[in-house]
Amino acid sequence: MTKIYKIYKEKNYLDMIPETTKEYYEKKSEHITDKFTKQVQDNIEIYDGFVNTPFEKSMIRLKYEYDLEQQIEISEDEVIDILIDESLSKIIYSSITKSEIEEEDIYLLKDLDKDIDRILQIKVKDEIEKIKYLFIGKAHLSLFSDLDGNNQGKYKGLDIFYIEDVEDIYLSNESFIDLNTLDVKYNEYVKKEFYGLYSGKDLYEDIPNKMKRGVITINCILGLVKIYKIETEKY
Repeated sequence: MTKIYKIYKEKNYLDMIPETTKEYYEKKSEHITDKFTKQVQDNIEIYDGFVNTPFEKSMIRLKYEYDLEQQIEISEDEVIDILIDESLSKIIYSSITKSEIEEEDIYLLKDLDKDIDRILQIKVKDEIEKIKYLFIGKAHLSLFSDLDGNNQGKYKGLDIFYIEDVEDIYLSNESFIDLNTLDVKYNEYVKKEFYGLYSGKDLYEDIPNKMKRGVITINCILGLVKIYKIETEKY
């Protein structure tokens, strides 16, 4: 089994696995991609600030592993649903940390109204678009009293969107990630404790789920968008 596992570490491992396994992986990839798409579209009011970026910068990639069967009584599809919720949050957070942040000035939270007003007056090169989005995290919820159940709302005409883990406040005139471009790749490997039970001739689709872990690689387009940061002071 060690030999099989090493195949997945090779750059061209897809050329080394059986066609039936490729088809099995492709179906799983399509199924998981469909679930991601449905999650975004069914909750577009939550994700509207994270779609349709106008200019592509690069691709962001995140990888997740999960047991195909859990000790608790839930199906693999339910496991994937939980994973999708978690991974959408993580890929949004990762994307803003990897974006090009405007660092000309440092802004503190002591004078939130003043600092945001100042940023709103800034012209980005020759662009005339106004700042449209305000991105906040859990640390900032007490500053905004009129948010809805999804921690969204308006502030000085800006749409507020929530990214739980961010510690500073960000502003942008466009989306910095396009969740409409989510692409999922899928493969599996056998858990270490079961290595000795299988040989290189065993097909992954025939190995019991309880003995495997799934590997989901999520790719998504980042936007080439100017983002301003309000560096929040911690008290």
